This record gives sequence, structure tokens and C-alpha cells, in this order.
Amino acid sequence: MRRFKDFSFNGEFRDYQQRVLDNADHYLEDGKINIVAAPGSGKTILGLELIRRLNEPALILSPTVIIRQQWGARFIEYFLDGEPDKEAYVSYHLKSPACITSVTYQTLHAAMERLKNKEEDEGEVSTDSDFEEFDLINEIHRHGIKTICLDEAHHLKSQWQKSLEKFIEALKQEVKIISLTATPPYDSSDNDWKRYISMCGEIDEEIYVPELVKEHTLCPHQDYIFFNYPDKDELELVKEFRLRSANCVSSIIKNGLLDSLLESSQILVNYKEMTEVVLDNAEGFNALLCLAGYHGIDIPKKLIRLVCSNKKLPAFHLKYAEIAFRFVLEQPELFDYALVKELEYQLKQNRLIKRNQVCLQSDEEVNKVLVSSAGKLEGIRQITLSEYNQMRKKLRMVILTDYIRKELISVIGGDKSFGVIGTVPIFEAVRQSVGDRCDIGLLSGSLVIWPIKGIEKLRRIAASRNIIFTEKELKDTAYSEIIFKGSNREKVSLLTQAFEQGEVNILIGTSALLGEGWDSPCINSLIMASFVGSFVLSNQMRGRAIRTDKNNPDKTANIWHLVTVEPKLGFSDKIIEQLCAAAFYDNQVLVSDDYETLKRRFECFFAPAYQRDIIENGIERIEIVKPPFDSEGIKSINDEMLRLAADRTAMSEHWGKCLKDKDMFYIFDFDRIPDRVLPTRFLFINLMNMGILLALLTMCINMMISKMVVIGSLGIPQMLIAVGITLLIILGLIRVVMKILNFISPEKTVRTFCECILKTLMGMGEIHSPQPRLLVKAESHGMFIDCAIDNATVHEKNVFSNAVKELLTSINNPRYILIKTYSFIFWKKTDYSQSYACPSIIGVNKENAEILAGYLKKAGGFYQPCFTRNEKGKKLLTKCRRKSYINRNEIYIERKQRVGTL
Repeated sequence: MRRFKDFSFNGEFRDYQQRVLDNADHYLEDGKINIVAAPGSGKTILGLELIRRLNEPALILSPTVIIRQQWGARFIEYFLDGEPDKEAYVSYHLKSPACITSVTYQTLHAAMERLKNKEEDEGEVSTDSDFEEFDLINEIHRHGIKTICLDEAHHLKSQWQKSLEKFIEALKQEVKIISLTATPPYDSSDNDWKRYISMCGEIDEEIYVPELVKEHTLCPHQDYIFFNYPDKDELELVKEFRLRSANCVSSIIKNGLLDSLLESSQILVNYKEMTEVVLDNAEGFNALLCLAGYHGIDIPKKLIRLVCSNKKLPAFHLKYAEIAFRFVLEQPELFDYALVKELEYQLKQNRLIKRNQVCLQSDEEVNKVLVSSAGKLEGIRQITLSEYNQMRKKLRMVILTDYIRKELISVIGGDKSFGVIGTVPIFEAVRQSVGDRCDIGLLSGSLVIWPIKGIEKLRRIAASRNIIFTEKELKDTAYSEIIFKGSNREKVSLLTQAFEQGEVNILIGTSALLGEGWDSPCINSLIMASFVGSFVLSNQMRGRAIRTDKNNPDKTANIWHLVTVEPKLGFSDKIIEQLCAAAFYDNQVLVSDDYETLKRRFECFFAPAYQRDIIENGIERIEIVKPPFDSEGIKSINDEMLRLAADRTAMSEHWGKCLKDKDMFYIFDFDRIPDRVLPTRFLFINLMNMGILLALLTMCINMMISKMVVIGSLGIPQMLIAVGITLLIILGLIRVVMKILNFISPEKTVRTFCECILKTLMGMGEIHSPQPRLLVKAESHGMFIDCAIDNATVHEKNVFSNAVKELLTSINNPRYILIKTYSFIFWKKTDYSQSYACPSIIGVNKENAEILAGYLKKAGGFYQPCFTRNEKGKKLLTKCRRKSYINRNEIYIERKQRVGTL
């Protein structure tokens, strides 16, 4: 088998690629290198160079057939220049390995499970293999494959992931593993994160989008959101669901079922004896009491204080009815069984239980309709018209969606409206919007539409590639349907070339065909009308638009996200209107499942904030999305989005301003902590201590002065005692003042806690970096405090961030709790209001918990670590959860990332 020593990369590595390569030997000390690289960063080239340097035959695993082919194509193009027998170095079949063997995870799964394998690429069967008699591990050993490259390994179907883990385990330490991904599972569970790290290794390097823009590898770009309302039929579906949901809740309240459930639980009369049960189910009881309060049931104030963190019932919202009913169904032992079954029956009769989940606020079927709302066609019309008016023939727009809707092709050119969204409805909407001023193409696996005037040139390009097609004119339009003979891959390649040459200005396609692996650097506008794809796919789709174009050095890109918003609906029944209004229709809140999904996806999208000179992730940077969210407010937001998107020069200059003078590139991963972390009782008690000490100090000084007035009345021993007492009081006063200064403001409070956590983690060996730097800064508006550590690895930053989050969020069920004890002048007092959950990584044993308690003691007084896994500890945990000011304030810590410093 041929080796890699006789050839090398025929281009020049980018700075960030070279940085990874320079450190590769260090990263590979554990046999694994794990690189996170944004779409467009050239991670394929980076992976191939790492493989070449390891100088062993390699197996590359990819999620799709298209990406599988790309690995081989890139290797041949950039590493085998001048080689006479290029194809001999690359294989796409496990049964005939080469220097580079590139296959999909699906093929690996079939080989590991000894199955018949069939891969498809949007209708095109690419490979048929029978692995029933195939021994994969033996084949790997026989051909000397000692490098495994995993591309997006953690975003797999569960059975594929299990096969991959089984495969890696079978090879043990015999191979080196290269892991490459654009989207690491930072938001996954602890177990999923451990599985990812076990397979891929700790993250060694991250290459972010802003750095790539700074290096001119990606172009300046911005995300824009366009809101729309559902069409008439969709609104009727929404209204029917809202009415059904509100009617059901109203019926359960009116027919006495709620009263009976409360009575059977004994919560209203025996809550004192049920304290532990109540606190173990605080969210459920809180919601149930909220529903009872809305119904007008008298609830004891002590019970409200026990269940509700802010000592009062929350304002009614239908979400509390949903939580309450779910709680009753999941904890039937706390209620009468017959009543629980009656509640379940009523909910099922109203179709409000889906997949064993109570659904009063959100319905899966309704959400699917709204997410793919035909109302988005109007948004696409407005966006395409606005973008064309600004870019004219320079426009290279791609619109990606999920469905073809080929059966609607007869509607093109007519005057009928569409009740669904897909490539055909979008094509017709855009055609009607821009008319003959702009040329449009449609590209999908089973349907292609092209302008008639461009067919001859398309035919010439096809002839040079030996591609054959026929055409069928679409009635009353300037377009024809194109029917290809050949593979999807040839078709996509041909039409991509024509698109890049400007034969069409707008290309409409399916995310399945053009979403992942497809590359066309000329794209300068993208409308993501794809709704059912995963986050990984949406990130890949976005990555298509932000690549630089060698033919257009000044390229900028606009990325458009479409969001359906529910309008306020009118109901004739006042009670139903009240239920729905309280639950949904507040002009201060956007009611949109679409928007909630988009918010999660924006956590991995970096770009400049609209109104601040910072680059960060998260949807908060889109500052113009703000109340009121009525029809006028939504129109105003959309108009402002179109205005901003039209000024591409300003957007590009904003990138330059945000990245100016950043010679050293940093991405800070930080916690955003609400300013409510300030323990006011701590300050009050220590100020009282300081007052007492000041009073004593004043008395001592006055006594000494009054005695010294009479010469000789105070002897030397008495004088020394008085001075000693005075010094002790002064030292005590200084200690109290220092404690107060540590918690004098929310920013100081966060810094103090973070310093204690950082010292503890370093002492435990969880943070190995020699000089990690703590960064804490209050935001200008004073509502949040941002904290992070610098000069540490990605893993260490995550460990620190998670520990801070656990300490400063509501106490749930930690192994150890830290309880504050005050030292007064003459006595001590335990203050359960200042109790904290010991972070799980620290609370694995008592010794580590005591280390953290020791640092907290030095900073702010005595803290007692208490074990919660025995009878005494459970009672303490119950008391702390009830009284902790952290719980009462419902503090939630948000993870954020930003370019530069805090």
C-alpha cells in the first residue's frame, strides 16, 4: 500500500491551520486530537495534513455520501498534484482500502453489524455492499490502518454512534484518532459529554467564525430575522387548539376536579407534615397552587411561602396548568388514583396528551404547520425584492427549504394561492415578486426548473461534461422543466457552475440536496426556509453563504431566518378569552415556537451586535427584536431588518470596527449572572457587627483618654490591657470591613465566589494551567455580571463555568450543601438563607467540599459543608431549599461567548 512520504500539500496553510499543526504533536500525546472548526475554515484540508503527517493508512468517516466524496476529491486536488495514478491512493469501499479510505458512518455501522448496506443520496443509490461475511477489525489490521479520522462524529443516529464506539473500543490504543467538528455538544448532558470526550478526546483547539472573518477566510455577514403571521387556514387551526385547551382547563376547574385533587393530596391542611414531599416536588405544587389561586381557593400563607420562592403565587399562565396536570399524572401516588385517571381521560378526550406529555400551550401538529407556514411566502417575496433592488445582477441568492411539492407544478403561472411551502410555492412566489427583472432556478432531486433564455448556454456547459437533458416548457412562463439523465451529483455540479456564472440570480433548492457538503462560494444571500433539519444542518447551511469568493474579494453575505408569530385571537366566551389572554397574548412576549427554536440555534452563531461594537453569540445581539409585538411592532421590526440588510457597506465596516486592533484573538466563554446574587442579610449582619465593634472601640478610647487625663490614675499593666483590647477590637473591625468589601456589590460578590471556586479546582488538580486569570465585570446597565477564566484550556473553562453555575443557581439535590454560620460578639447563628449547592465536581467527597468551605470562610465567614445523603442531611437540604435566597430569587445563569475581553 502506498505511503504519504512522497507528497505534500500544494497550497499554503492559513495562520490558524498552521497554529494547530505546530501544536499537533503535543495534542496527540494521548493518541487523540480534537479540533472544533467553524464551517468554511478548511477543516478537511487540516484533517488531511494531520493524516499525512502521521504517515499511516487512514480511515475517514463522514456523515453523508457527499462529504465522503469531498474528502477524496480534496486529497486528490491538493495533495496528489502531478501523481500519475491519483485514484489508486483513494478508496470509498471498506473491502478495498487504500492510503485514504473514505466511507460513511452508515457503512461503518453495516460493517460492524454485518448487514447489507444501502446508501442513498436524495434518491440516487450510490453504493451497495454486503457485509454479512466481512470481518472489519481484521481488515483494518491486515491493511495496516492506524489513523481514524472522525468528521462530525457526535451528531449521529444512535445506532451509528453505538457502532462507532464499539469500533473504537475494538481498536483500543492501536490507532491515532483525529476528530473534527463544527458544533461540539456543549449543551449535552454530562453523560453524553463524557461519551464524546471518551471517543474523541478533550477539545484541543477551537477555530471560530470571527477569527476566520479577521483572516479573510470568511466574509463579513449578518443574520436577519423576518417575522410573519400564519395564513387564514393556519389561524383557524391555531384558534381551534387554543379554544380546545382553554375549554378543557376551564371544565376541569368548573366541574370540581381541581378541588377534589387538592383535597385528596391533603396539601392545604397537612402541608406542615408534608414539607419534604412538597419541596421535592416544588415546581408541581407551585403550579397546582397557582391554578387553585386562579380558581379563588383560599391558600394558607405559610404554604405559599413554603412553595413559592418569592413568597407569593405567580400570576396565572396556562403553562402552570400544563405543569400542574403533568405533575398529577407523573406523581399519582400523591393523589387519589381514580381522580388522576379522570384527569387523564379528560385531557385525552381533548387530544391534549401527545407522546405521554400534557400539551396545553404547544401542540406538535400545530407547530409543524406554523413552522412551515405558507405565510412565510410573503416574507420571502419581500426579502427577495429588497435584496434584488440592492444587488441587481450581482445577487447570488439561495433559498433552502425542506419539501419539493412537485405535484403543484401545474399551479406555476396561474393565479391560485399556495397553502403550503416548498420549492415550487417558493419559486412561484419569487417569480411573482421580482418578475422578469431577475432569473430564478429551482434545483432538487426530482425537479429542476430553469429560464428558457439560459437553456442553450446550459446545454453547452452540459455538453462539455457529457451530461444529457431534455426540457419541457412551463405554460405561461419564461421557464422550462429540465429532465436530466444521470446522477444527482452531475446535475448539482452543472447547475452550480451555471449559478456561479450568473445564469440565474436566485437558486431555490432542498436542504437535503444543497444543505450539507454542497459548496458555492458566490452565495451572498441565503434564506433559510428549512424548518425540520437539525441544528447541525442549519449551521452547515449558514456556512454555505459566509465563505469568501475569489472572484468577489469584497463579498458580504446576508442570512435570513423566517419566523412565524401567533397573533392575538378573539374569543366570544369571556372566560376562555381570559384564559388565553393570560396564557399567550401579551404584546411584551413573542408567541412563537419557531422563535424559541431559533434562539437555541443562535447560541452557535457569532456576529456583531446590531447596536454595540462587540461580536458575540446568542439572539440578544439582535437588539431591534423588542416589544411591543403587536402587528405594528412586528411590521416595524421587519422594516428595520430590511433597511439594515440593504446597507452592506455599514455591516462590513461594523465587522472591521469590532475586530480592529485585535492582534491576539480571543473568544471568551463566560457566565452571565443576574445581579440578585448579592446576599443582603450578610451585609446587614456584618454592618451590625461593625457598628457594635465601633461602639466598643469608641468606649475603650474614651475610657483611656478620660483615665489618662488624671496623671498616674492608669498604670502600665492596665494601660497595656486597654491597648490590647483596643487592638483586638480594631483587628476584628478590619476583618469585618474586609468581609463587607468582599460582598459590597454584586460584582464583588461574584468575584469572591469565583475566586474560591478557582482556587479549589486548582487545588484539586481539575485546572492544570499554571496561571489561569479570573475575569469579572458588571455590565454597563448593571443587570448582569459576566465572569470567565482566561489562560486555560477549553475543558478547564467549561469545568469552571459549570461549577460557578451550580454554586449560584437554585439548590436542587447536591451531594453537599454549604451553610453559612455567623459569628456574633457573644454567640453564633446558622443562616439557612445563605446556603449554596456545592458544585458536583467539588462535592465528590468531603475533603474537597471542606477545601471550598475553607476558602469561603476566609472571604466571608464560616461555611459548614453538610452531607445530604443521610436522614439529617435530607432535613437540612429541605430547609436550605426552602430558605435559600438563591432559590427565592430564582437565579438563572446563562452561558455566553464574546470576542475580545470582558
